[in-house]
This record gives sequence, C-alpha cells and structure tokens, in this order.
Amino acid sequence: MLAFLLAKPTQFDAPFFRWMHEHRQDTPFVVFYWQPVGNSADTDSETGASLSWGIDLLNGYPWQQADPANPVLFQKTLRKMGVRYMICNGWKKGFKLLIKAARRQRVPLGLRIDSVAWGKSKLELDFRRWLLAKAYHPFSQFYSAGTITDQYLRLMKIPSMRWRRWPYCTDIDFFKKTPEQEAEAEALRAQWGVEQTPVFLGICKWVPRENPLELLQAFIGLNNPALQLIMIGDGPLRPQMEALRDQHPHLKIHFPGYAPYVSLPGWYALATVFVHPASYEPWGVSVQEAMAAGCFVVASSRVGSSYDLLLQGVNGFQYRAGDTPVLIKCLQEVLQLDPVAMQQFNEEILAKWNYESVAAGLVLPETTF
Repeated sequence: MLAFLLAKPTQFDAPFFRWMHEHRQDTPFVVFYWQPVGNSADTDSETGASLSWGIDLLNGYPWQQADPANPVLFQKTLRKMGVRYMICNGWKKGFKLLIKAARRQRVPLGLRIDSVAWGKSKLELDFRRWLLAKAYHPFSQFYSAGTITDQYLRLMKIPSMRWRRWPYCTDIDFFKKTPEQEAEAEALRAQWGVEQTPVFLGICKWVPRENPLELLQAFIGLNNPALQLIMIGDGPLRPQMEALRDQHPHLKIHFPGYAPYVSLPGWYALATVFVHPASYEPWGVSVQEAMAAGCFVVASSRVGSSYDLLLQGVNGFQYRAGDTPVLIKCLQEVLQLDPVAMQQFNEEILAKWNYESVAAGLVLPETTF
C-alpha cells in the first residue's frame, strides 16, 4: 500500500489521484490530509479572497483525515492498512509528529518538493542546507518538480541517485480545445466584446509575486490597437492596474476579474498566446494548461516550468524576469511563429509530462528504511 500525505486537497492533485485510482489498480494507495477537510472554504493567503474551484476534490479516490495531534492513531492506521511507503507533499512543521509516527512504524518516506534557489545568496543556501539537514534526513527519495528544483537539490547536497521526478501535471483532456470549449470561448467573446484578432491572456493573482503589471506594461508598450489583452485575476494591485489601463483607452484591454477554475478552459480556448510574467513561481502549472489548450506561451525566467516545457522560437519564448523591453519583443515575435509546429511540440512535451510518467516513478525505494 502506497500513501500520500498532503495538507489539503488541491485542483492539481485530486485529478491525478482519480486517474491513479482508475488506471493504476496495480498500485493501491490512500491519501491522507493533515489539515481539516471540508470545514470551511479555502482562502488565498496572498489575496485574502475565498477560493471556489468548482470541481470535486474529494471523490473518485481513497482518502482519510489524519490528525497531527494524534500520531498514535496515525501509526495504528498505517499498520492496519499495510502502508509500505509514504510520499509527503512538501516539508511542513505541521505534520512533523505524523512523520515520526511513520518512522516508528518503519515506513520509508519520500518528499515531493518544488523549492528553488532563486534570490538566495551562497550564505543563505549554506544556512538552509545546515538548517534543513535534520528535516530532510527521514526521506529516502526526493520528488523534484523539474529542472530548477533539481538545481536546488544539488545545492542541498542531496545525491542525484535519490532524485525522482514528480511534476505538477494537469488534466490535459480537461483543457484540450474541444467543440464545447470553443463554444464557451465564443460565449465569452460575445460577453466581453473580444474581437477576432490575436489575444494575449494572463491568468494570475494581482500581487507583486505574480507581477501582472509587467504584462500590462508590455502590452501597452506594443501600442497596437489590433491586438487584445485579457487579464484574469484580482488582488491588491487592482487600483494600479485599472489606472494604467484607463490611461490608454485606444487599446483593447479586458479585466474580467476572478474566474472559477472550471471556466478556465474557455478562456484558454479564446487565447492565442498565454503569458506568465511571475517574478517568483517555482513551477507554474498554468503553462501546461495553456499548452494543452493549444496556446503559444511566453513566460519569465522565474517560472520553473518554462525551463522544461518551452522550446525557444517553437512553442513560445522565455524572457528574463523584469526585462519589459525583451517581453515586448517576445510578444511581437511569438505571433510570427508556426502554429502547426507549436501544436506538435506541445503535444510531444505534454506526453512526457503527464500522469503516466508520474505514476511510473512512484516506486518503493530499494533501501526501505
């Protein structure tokens, strides 16, 4: 029996667990959530807004509530279920007692991680390596989100023989452009007055970390009334965003606000290019969502997935985070790329970064404890 230990259900992991339950019956598993599930609506820590995913995060796979304050019961549960390996989703102090309970039960542990070294000096990294040495000690394997996390693991002096890959995959079929998604896109086009010309799309929180102002400034820098910008999201930067938009009424800039997760395929189907301008995003699953929908992608160098999923000049561009003039150039040049080559590459790369490849890597380590 394989176990996963997560803080709470997410829109990224629940579809994968459903897929595992349906397609990998040779790998029985259970998911433990160590934060209370279903007691209240999720609140975004950066914007303070309530989150409503619009999809069921708890049905279609086996899960249980784990109580961090009752490690004895958790140990008994692991023993009763015959758990032979447990993968923890990120290291958190909140589940420390549950980790100890698993070790008392002699269950080997893996750690899923998406940490990056961006913005950290050598001194900071040395201190982090010393500080986390004890926290990382119980884990026999480390599941890296991608190339940028591999670099972090290398700096943490964790041997590469202990690395495995667990990227933040997406439900490709959910985001793939279908007649239904195209019909939804046409309804959105009519609702917001979006013309039949190229559309740049941004989907992000309007907070400094996700840097929506850079995308807005770059689109304004293009100064092309024939192009359109749609920015999905909300947050504390809204007053600045609206003030900047209102200074350029000749440009087609749409701010539809926050969009429920279930409506995102329609927005992607409407877009020509998806832009992810974040100044710090260790992975960025929206890149995969956009690629599944058949979009070109332009992403900053601080979006981790851009290192693994983008091929410069084929399905989009990566630009140096914070370099608005280069972003403007990328927005100009991406519209000249071949959509057939883009679609082919998107399909090829997503076929490697998918649920099947993740499941193949979830194996019991040779050293069991």
